[in-house]
Amino acid sequence: MIVPPHGRLFFERVATLRILLKTPMFRWLVLAAIGGTIIITAVVIARPVTVTEIVDGDTVRLSDGELVRLLGIDTPEHGEPFFAEATEFLARRIDGRQVELTFDYTRRDHYRRLLGYLWLDDSLINLHIVRNGLARVYAWPPDTLHYRTLVRAQTEARRHKRGIWSLPAPEPESLYVIHTKRFRFHRPDCPAAAATSTTSTRSRDSLLDSGLSACRSCRP
Repeated sequence: MIVPPHGRLFFERVATLRILLKTPMFRWLVLAAIGGTIIITAVVIARPVTVTEIVDGDTVRLSDGELVRLLGIDTPEHGEPFFAEATEFLARRIDGRQVELTFDYTRRDHYRRLLGYLWLDDSLINLHIVRNGLARVYAWPPDTLHYRTLVRAQTEARRHKRGIWSLPAPEPESLYVIHTKRFRFHRPDCPAAAATSTTSTRSRDSLLDSGLSACRSCRP
């Protein structure tokens, strides 16, 4: 489910309330307490911002100098196929425009960039980049608010061979190493796979369909 910046979600379980109150992207209003059931509405906090520079397909600079890294996606790096297309796609839509920035659980990465989702007219920009085949889904738990929606958009782009999905697939492995907590899969000899021993004989397509992302180091 996509929750636009001014949208609302309703929860009717006290347990849910206890968990979600810890999430910085919501403000909570108690509407009623009937028969021991608390009914609340969650209002997504949206911050109006102006984009002044497109750094690449998943990073922008704001008028206050802050860098924003778009959450949940990973676009091609400089020198890789579709780098220019992803950057131009983002520039055509939001360069010089006022958009809305919403957050997930983590506000900044180790580079001190803001992490978030950009919205234009209640439309999620992160999602459009994935849907057009110009980014891979790349989640970093616990920042997974729109994860499933992004995976569905990626599946659509893959099936229609849009953008990066029109390129030849990497040489397949008979066995992949799975890091379920990080939503990643690796080649068996990948150094990043040393922390987990979970393996799978499923195909690369099946792993992508399930929402796992290919490791950026070993590129399975």
